[in-house]
Amino acid sequence: APPLGDEQPLRLSVVQKELLEGALERAPRAELLAMLEHRLAGRSGLDARRLRIEIGGCVGMAGDLPPLLGLALREDEVALADELEIELRAALEKILRRDPEASYTWLERRWRKLEDPLLQPLTLALGDADSTLGLPFLAEIGQWRDDLAYVALSQVRSIGASPDPEVNATLVDIVQRRFDLTRPDRCQTLVCVLGELEDYSSIPPLLDFLVGEHAGLAQSAHWALQRISGMRLPASGPLWHRWYIREVAWAENERDVVLAALDSTERHEVVAAAREIGLHHYERPLLVGAVVPLLEATDPE
Repeated sequence: APPLGDEQPLRLSVVQKELLEGALERAPRAELLAMLEHRLAGRSGLDARRLRIEIGGCVGMAGDLPPLLGLALREDEVALADELEIELRAALEKILRRDPEASYTWLERRWRKLEDPLLQPLTLALGDADSTLGLPFLAEIGQWRDDLAYVALSQVRSIGASPDPEVNATLVDIVQRRFDLTRPDRCQTLVCVLGELEDYSSIPPLLDFLVGEHAGLAQSAHWALQRISGMRLPASGPLWHRWYIREVAWAENERDVVLAALDSTERHEVVAAAREIGLHHYERPLLVGAVVPLLEATDPE
């Protein structure tokens, strides 16, 4: 905890801090907050604000978001103190995890009206909370805030894809518009985001990155190709290119016929179609969705 007045700070290890926070989370909320306010009576400096934010994160719910944000940034301030920004990010993550439905509902109504300095810790907290509920907000931030777009998109790496295809499509569009080859380090992260989103339309540019001059970007493109396709081909540009050409040709010329055969009344046609589908990895979710009903059949073959 931060020191108050002339008190000496208590240095806690990571394990000790986690144990303390766990105990605080189990403490009676009203009594804990009353004790905190009694202890901090008359104190309004950074240390007291930081402690209020820290404890608020340990026991807070969605309804505590407005006062916590107000503690971090007062009306007469134009920037967050570094120590308050760190504590606010941690507190927001805890509340998003503890009270997700109400917290994300509140954010839907209010995040656009928040002061600019509060948006970065909020964006980082959305990633820390590791919930797909945060992806629509990250997409909006990436779409409308140029200064925070890269930070917002980077959080997708830890969260993964949304169950909502429209959110994923928006994120992919933002990522593709943000590629800047003069910033290969950022491009590496964005390429990995495309892999997490499993976006098949991104395969052509990934093939270009795979054979490009930047080794780190090529490595990230290889990972993304493996992630999207489910294939474990080596990092060979020609090999991946041949795979892609074959898969697209099959999808355009043969796939519809094979999928239709799954509805055949002839058992051998259904079995042959299922086996053919098992050989392909392009736009895999579509193929999996078509085969799932077969898994419910009583015929093991």
